[in-house]
Amino acid sequence: MLENTTTKVADDIVGRCDYYVDEQHTGDHPSYDPTKMDPTDFYVEYRGVLASKDTGPWQFDKIVKKESPTDNLHIFYFKYDKEFWYKTVYQYAGTDGQYHQFKAIDWQKSGEDHSGHEIAQTVDAGDAFINNPVGDDGKTYPVHLVSTRTVTKNLLADGEAGHPDDNIFYFNYAMNDDVKFIYKTATFAKAQYGNPELTYNGGSVNPQEQTVAVILPDGQFSSSTATAFNGFKFVGWYPMGADGKIDLSKPAITTDNIINAPKNTDGFYMEGATYFAAFEYDANITINYNVRAAKSIDAAGNPQDEITPAPTGTTLTPASETNTPVGYTFTGTVADPIAGGFYAYRWVDSQGNVVKAAGQTDMNKFVPSAVDSGHGYSYYEQETYTL
Repeated sequence: MLENTTTKVADDIVGRCDYYVDEQHTGDHPSYDPTKMDPTDFYVEYRGVLASKDTGPWQFDKIVKKESPTDNLHIFYFKYDKEFWYKTVYQYAGTDGQYHQFKAIDWQKSGEDHSGHEIAQTVDAGDAFINNPVGDDGKTYPVHLVSTRTVTKNLLADGEAGHPDDNIFYFNYAMNDDVKFIYKTATFAKAQYGNPELTYNGGSVNPQEQTVAVILPDGQFSSSTATAFNGFKFVGWYPMGADGKIDLSKPAITTDNIINAPKNTDGFYMEGATYFAAFEYDANITINYNVRAAKSIDAAGNPQDEITPAPTGTTLTPASETNTPVGYTFTGTVADPIAGGFYAYRWVDSQGNVVKAAGQTDMNKFVPSAVDSGHGYSYYEQETYTL
């Protein structure tokens, strides 16, 4: 039975159906069993989710059975609902060149017949939705309205399309200006960590600055990599304090040498920032001094026939030195006395490289040399030198 009517559809008719909206044919001839489905429910299924017998843009009107015993044809008639539908969408242009919706007011009826008449949607000038609006997800978006604050159009009705796209009001936003991140270095004495910066640089950062969009896709950040120089080690990335220097009163943002500049809780960059890569002296190193002895020298000047163990009686003072590899001068050692029957010939490092050749003055004395770092300072390496 049809609601509020006494028209009965014969239980024994199963045949074809035609669909008409305001006398305009809209459907083919699907099979239909009127004993199993209410026609308005069937229309919902046939037309799509936006149409319904209760809230859709169409109203069921009537069924007419064609009086042909061979056709078994039922004609379903629908008429326009005079309450037209519209939707409002707020969207911003992303770095991918596409528009991204962040808020929408879903389909709603206009409340009256607007066929052929204008209707307007407005974002008020004093509305907080002009700049940094809050989206449907509760996030504050770093965007600003760039399209007109009022959009006016004639509402349309289209049975084939449900709610036509022309009934959508679009308010277009642009992302706020790009933000800049600056990455600097700060180097400290190991024993005085937190004191004013040293004059030599303990490492580098790359890039030193970067300008990025305020809204980046998930997994993309402004980033920089810190690299420690010889004699130093990387400690962590720290924020900048009010005085423009590294702020060690706060914990490190990360102790990984690669920093992904943190986004705000909504996942955006509302503003730029400055971060410091902190470096300090590496662990103290020890330079050892040692004695070896040989019976003879070959034609190339290399000791031959090593005496193992080396004869006693030679004293190296000091036998070792321990200190930071940077910012300190190692004093070296003196062989005094030297075992009887022997003399100081040359000094070599642990790889066998000659670091003080034979024939120089004061061969019983050796002072290690620092290595030029190429970054404005010199440093010493863990090493053993042998007389």
